[in-house]
Amino acid sequence: MSSADTRAVQLQREGQVAYRNKDYTKAIKLFSQALEIPRTTTAMQLHILDNRAAAKEKVGNEVSLKGALADARQMIKLQKTYVNGYLRTGKILQLQGCHQNALNLYKYGLEKLEPSDENGKELLEKMYEKVHARVEPPKAKMVDMMTVLPVELLDMIIQYIPFPSLILAQGVSKSWRNFLINSSKTYVELDFSSAKKPLSRSTVMLAAQRTQNNVRKAVFNRLEFRGVQPLIHLATLNPGLTELQLLGYEQPLPVVDIVKHTENLRKLIIKSAVRTQVISQILAQCRSLECFECFDVDHMGFRGWTFENKSNLKRLYLRIVKEEYQPSDQMLPALVAHLPELRELEVSEYGPRQTDQLDLTAAPHLTVLRLRKVAITVLPLLPRTIKHLTLARLPNLSIVPDDILKSPLPALQELDLSYNPNIRKNTLLLLLDSVSPRKLVLDMCPRLDFGTVDWLLPCGSKLEELSVVGNSTFGDSVSKEMAGFKMLKRLDIGNTKITGIGLLNLIRMSQKEGSGGGLQYVGCDMCEGVGHDAVHVARKMGVVVSHRMLTEYGGKKVRYSE
Repeated sequence: MSSADTRAVQLQREGQVAYRNKDYTKAIKLFSQALEIPRTTTAMQLHILDNRAAAKEKVGNEVSLKGALADARQMIKLQKTYVNGYLRTGKILQLQGCHQNALNLYKYGLEKLEPSDENGKELLEKMYEKVHARVEPPKAKMVDMMTVLPVELLDMIIQYIPFPSLILAQGVSKSWRNFLINSSKTYVELDFSSAKKPLSRSTVMLAAQRTQNNVRKAVFNRLEFRGVQPLIHLATLNPGLTELQLLGYEQPLPVVDIVKHTENLRKLIIKSAVRTQVISQILAQCRSLECFECFDVDHMGFRGWTFENKSNLKRLYLRIVKEEYQPSDQMLPALVAHLPELRELEVSEYGPRQTDQLDLTAAPHLTVLRLRKVAITVLPLLPRTIKHLTLARLPNLSIVPDDILKSPLPALQELDLSYNPNIRKNTLLLLLDSVSPRKLVLDMCPRLDFGTVDWLLPCGSKLEELSVVGNSTFGDSVSKEMAGFKMLKRLDIGNTKITGIGLLNLIRMSQKEGSGGGLQYVGCDMCEGVGHDAVHVARKMGVVVSHRMLTEYGGKKVRYSE
């Protein structure tokens, strides 16, 4: 042993005696003197630092603990494989309340110790587990909320959970199943629209038994049985049923037998083959019906319609798809005449060409009329109450001034004339005479010239939405003129000649000149002249931009959007 180590050992022993006598101040002084001796070995310095850190730790005040921590860290700095350095540092960190730091230090020490130091690793692992148990709270035992929460609160929660999710939740546990089956809120809405398998008779009967007479809405899809007795049973047990949807049936259903047993049905949607006689019978049987939608109407027998009483129906949608029989030109007028409370009428794919003018003025409260793919050749006679008018995809329609003058529309707010090849500028202006609509859809109307929009500005003082998709004359030249529509918020110019520069000019001018805050949405799908950079800049300006394109790669068409 060198003379330096001999002198250091002597001072260390004197310090240890003072430590045992609880004279920590003297012990710290002696240990400090030992550390000041030059040329002592690293092992000697480690032992003395450990002794001095222990003495400072015993003093216990904040300053002493900081000094003890400094000595302990110096031990790790001198030799990273010295286990006492990690043990001492971790202990002091715990005294300071830094338990997470102590955990991290023990983990670091386990990585730095020599692989052969099994005893040191065992000590660090024990300390790590001890501190981890103190820091990490014990895992609480899982509690089934169905057994804890008040029934009233659970019933409130169930009202906001979709019916398919409630069915799946019955498989969570026995307590969940028992509660959900017996809850009066579970079967308020029977929604089998997403059923993966055809619904069996027993499934419908079981659901009917569990409803507790509380069903308000029922949706059935893919019934595997032909009879309607289970549905009749459901309707009988639930007098509060207000909405019924029968979806996805190829064969006609005896719907009349079902609605006979409903007392308060307000909405009926049928997506199966329905003959017109059935429609008249439903309207006669179900006096409370307000919304009726049929998606597969066979117009055989229109001429034989009879109505004993007026109906309270407010919305009617008919999609007429079979054309084996020649319908009467007066089918719609006859129907409307028996629906004095009708507010919305929507008809699509209505059969052979109608040469007579449809008279719909018998509906004094009609505000929404949508005719799509209806083979009419002249403008119908319309009530003055119309606010939303759609005459779309009517290739045979030819509108003449006399017909327009017969049906003034002072309340018109929305007009859709898309996909009509015969619509001209003068016709449109006459339709909009003394009217400023809020929404105007003129998609794929090739006879309308949008090389300039000055002609439309007098009708656009209140225009908020405009769509001219597919118009080959719309381009950058009208960017400045478009600012004349000062209330415009949504503009769809997809598949036109607009470029990126024109798009940005449109937005800038609308934000500068518009009194409604400028454009909020622009649709420019299939616009080859609009690049990604322009779209990015437009979005930076606070405008929502739709820019979908169709590109070909290797003979395959790939659709992408951004």
